[in-house]
Amino acid sequence: MGEAVEVEVLIKTQHMWNGQPLPPFTDGVPEISVLRYVIPPGTKLPMHTHDYANAGVLLSGSLTVHDANGAVTQLLPGDALVELIGLPHYGINGGDEAAVILVFYAGEAGQPLSANVE
Repeated sequence: MGEAVEVEVLIKTQHMWNGQPLPPFTDGVPEISVLRYVIPPGTKLPMHTHDYANAGVLLSGSLTVHDANGAVTQLLPGDALVELIGLPHYGINGGDEAAVILVFYAGEAGQPLSANVE
């Protein structure tokens, strides 16, 4: 028999990164999306919101996430994050290498994963 499979829970929570509880999920047709983002050094993402639950794992680089009220969290490689739902926020790659993050969305078919806030 080969070596045992290792499983590490990176995050399991009922709360978003700012400590607020996750809202209920959609009554629509559920759709799972997995996206890999590559955020160049010095890039600031636009202020945006998500209507559905999503979580990410930073694979490389660094990323700082800010909400509209001034709360901040810093991600380093291997860190997992449950995103804010329905609350404006943005990320900044202040490092000198690309930030690569894998994001899993539990959304609704036919609906956008995020919306920019103007």
